[in-house]
Amino acid sequence: MINDANIDLAGFVASEPFFKLLDNGTSTAKLRVAYTERRFNRETGEWGDGPTSFVTVLCWRTLAATWPCACARESPCWSGGGCACASTRTPRGGPGP
Repeated sequence: MINDANIDLAGFVASEPFFKLLDNGTSTAKLRVAYTERRFNRETGEWGDGPTSFVTVLCWRTLAATWPCACARESPCWSGGGCACASTRTPRGGPGP
């Protein structure tokens, strides 16, 4: 859909990809990707690293069937696609960490 959020993510594979074949024959792969923000410091004129963030990437179908073979832990990777966020709740129903 036109209103879906699409993202591009470049980083490094932070965990071994986990491959799973569902009962209906659909391939899935799940892995963690780490990326570090780069910022330009105007005072020094140099680039510097920001904090490192980690995200979980879930791949489906053809991408899932090929990505685990191509990406080992600590290898650089790039992916583009739809973005979905999962939120967590505490036992009392409030927002999670």
